[in-house]
Amino acid sequence: DKFQDWRDYAVLPKKKALAEAMEALIGIDLTEDALAERIRQLQEEWRAVSKGAKDRYPELWERFHVAAEKAYEPCHAFFKQKSDLREHNLHQRQRIANQLVDYCQEQNWEDVEWKKVEKILHTAQSEWRSHSPCNRGELKEIQKIFDEVVNNIWGRLEQEYQSNIEAKQDLIARAEQALGNEDIKQSIETIKHLQAQWKQVGITPRKKDQSLWKQFRSHCDAIFAKQQQEFEMLQSEQKAKLQQLMEIVEQVDRLVELPDKELLDARRQFKSLQSEFNEHVASIAKDKDIKRKFAQARQGFESRVKQAQAAAQEIGWSNLFAASDAIRRYELAQCEKTDAESALTDANALIDSIEQWPHNAKLVIQEKLQALQNNPSTTLDAAENELHLRELCIRAEMLTELPTPAEDQDQRREYQLRCLEQSFGKSALPAAEEMEALVFEWVKAGAVATPVYSELLERFNACRKAVR
Repeated sequence: DKFQDWRDYAVLPKKKALAEAMEALIGIDLTEDALAERIRQLQEEWRAVSKGAKDRYPELWERFHVAAEKAYEPCHAFFKQKSDLREHNLHQRQRIANQLVDYCQEQNWEDVEWKKVEKILHTAQSEWRSHSPCNRGELKEIQKIFDEVVNNIWGRLEQEYQSNIEAKQDLIARAEQALGNEDIKQSIETIKHLQAQWKQVGITPRKKDQSLWKQFRSHCDAIFAKQQQEFEMLQSEQKAKLQQLMEIVEQVDRLVELPDKELLDARRQFKSLQSEFNEHVASIAKDKDIKRKFAQARQGFESRVKQAQAAAQEIGWSNLFAASDAIRRYELAQCEKTDAESALTDANALIDSIEQWPHNAKLVIQEKLQALQNNPSTTLDAAENELHLRELCIRAEMLTELPTPAEDQDQRREYQLRCLEQSFGKSALPAAEEMEALVFEWVKAGAVATPVYSELLERFNACRKAVR
């Protein structure tokens, strides 16, 4: 009894620790395999410490046992699922084996699509491997059936492979014979016929097929290389003509890079290049690329010509306004009794230096300057002149639908009312021609002080540039 008391004294803490360890497993974050293994280890330890004192401390055993049941609860579904999966995989492998046996028995092996057979066999083997694991004991007989039918089908496939290998080897030998034919045209016809036959030969193992194809392809390539040599000789003249056309395209591209004035002078040269291109391109009518390149070059040249013409036109208008401003300064000098002769000299020098004018603009400028020389201004109605220029700005803004500044809104309304009273309809002239008429009115207008003139000219020019 004294020994038993000492034993109980030693075992009791261990059992309490085991019960606490088992309770700690309840709801713990472990995989089901790891949890089940830990529960088993604790149960083994409990049995080990309970030898010789199995029935003592029943309440502690009950605590340990209840904790073990609760801790194991997540494992029940997991191991049931694994068992179900093995059972499912077994049924699936049985199905695959049965389907393959049925297929083998029902197939007419004298008239079969061998690629389809090959695919079915590979699919069946792949699907068989995917249904794992299974219970080995129950799988043994099914595995035997599956292996037998697979070997049966593979044996038939290998016979087909060998037959097709021999057919391709025969085609390789015939291709080699064609290579020795001096008549390249006949060799090409032969090799094309052999290539068509090659495509009709059935399946062969991939690695062997690649080796056979490499041999066959080498003979084909050698024959086509001979053909290419003859083709290159025939194409030499065509290439020379194509190079000549490319040089024409490059010349047109270089014309595009010219400064505006030289570009406009080069229009006749472009026409000559275009005629030369059209004359030679007929001989290589199938080459669409050179035609496309020339079309792009032509479009680029024509676009640049339009830009240069627009720039030249804008320079002409700028020159006109510069000349008009010089005359304005001359008129102010006459009225203010300052150095009018110097202003006249400057105006004449500027007019003489200008090369680009809008149509009839130089004549209008010269007439205005001559009028001021014949009848020098002694007084300047600056207010009336400013009113006139502002009205020209308003008319330009109405033409281009641009806003009029707030300080001129009253004058704009008065002008609109006057138009209504006089039954002025919308002008039948195109906007560009109507704006040109306004420009010439501006040039003929009387002088105003420079600050006012600069402000109004900026408004007027904004409208002129808005017209296209």
